[in-house]
Amino acid sequence: MRATGTSMACLSPWGDSSIMILPCIRVRDVVLHAVVAATGGTAAVATPLLHVVGDTIVQAGLDTITVEVATIGAYHVAAHGVNEMLTEKIGDRFPKHSRKLETTAVMSLLIKLKHKHTMDDAALGFFRSSTHADTNLLSNVADYLSIQKGWFSPYLFASNRRPIIPRAMRPDIVFCHGPFLAGDYRVAETILANSASVLDLAPPPPPPPIVEPTKSFLGLPGLGKSTSKHSPSPSRSSSPSPDTASVSTTELPPRRLMVCLVGIKPHRGLWATSARPGESIFHYLLLDGVPAIVVPALPGCPLVSWDTLTLADMYKKVADGNVEPEKWQGVVKILFEYLSMCTDWDRLLVPAPSGEVAQAFEATAEIKQKALQDAIDLLVEGAMRSIEYKDVKKNVDIDRAGIVMLRMP
Repeated sequence: MRATGTSMACLSPWGDSSIMILPCIRVRDVVLHAVVAATGGTAAVATPLLHVVGDTIVQAGLDTITVEVATIGAYHVAAHGVNEMLTEKIGDRFPKHSRKLETTAVMSLLIKLKHKHTMDDAALGFFRSSTHADTNLLSNVADYLSIQKGWFSPYLFASNRRPIIPRAMRPDIVFCHGPFLAGDYRVAETILANSASVLDLAPPPPPPPIVEPTKSFLGLPGLGKSTSKHSPSPSRSSSPSPDTASVSTTELPPRRLMVCLVGIKPHRGLWATSARPGESIFHYLLLDGVPAIVVPALPGCPLVSWDTLTLADMYKKVADGNVEPEKWQGVVKILFEYLSMCTDWDRLLVPAPSGEVAQAFEATAEIKQKALQDAIDLLVEGAMRSIEYKDVKKNVDIDRAGIVMLRMP
């Protein structure tokens, strides 16, 4: 599908209701796919035309983050890799309305992401689940006016990655393939390290490669090597964007995907103040009653994705106070469909159900799918039940909170 006409109405890069009209030449072309989902239906996916491998960093080694932590209530970070909730869920022993999914505290992470690149358009794609009666990605008039699909856009725009989301799109998931910053992985790792509980279905990441020091002779580095008298002065011209011909074909190490509920708040109350020269700065808000999920990711998995259903939308499903599983099963199915396309099923690890010997437990394809679906169900239930904690609405902008998927090592 190519951009046609003279202009296109899009969401503001900050994801708000401000009107932004772009000439069609500025809108990325996308390829429309009809994908058979894990549930058996046909989902609609619009992917960007890419010329850069997902892990390629244009400015290597220039991205770092700094973190400041504050808590509201008694927030405790649990030991990671402990999957008691998931094993109970797989074995159908997880109690209804368990206290493990009660939100009693909020953690705020003030993260500064440094970068050294100029403004560029983000390579966005869009996913619409087969669970809808109409899987057409183009919206009707009512959906055309909604802005929830851009709730996580500030994360990209504040770091000079301009998200262009046409108002005519009505996706369930918005995903981004780049540009990639090394700090993106650091943000994901920081959120995971501060999650109150983790449902871990992925093998641990490989240890970082050991860099051998340069050998020297008698403690004099470079002795006996011919060197020029004058070092060439560094070029001031900007480097061209890499293309598929110039990107190394070295096999990338396996990646993981973290799924979590997170809220974002601007620094000092205004979104514009979160975009500083050379860095972005946000408050990332985590709820202690909502577990994070880690799954092994397929090569080419999007860098950042977010569910367009905000926490405010989730609360509308349980506004009557009746927090029951049937209220959120549609959300679980949509997330499961999308994650099924991103998960490396061969590497997915399933904890043995309660009462079974781990050595004798063999995870079939059906068991792996059920384990992922159960993990998503626990995450969504925790998100829905956070409505019972009054300090959530007081400290979290529920229109800027939702389920996010971040790629990481």
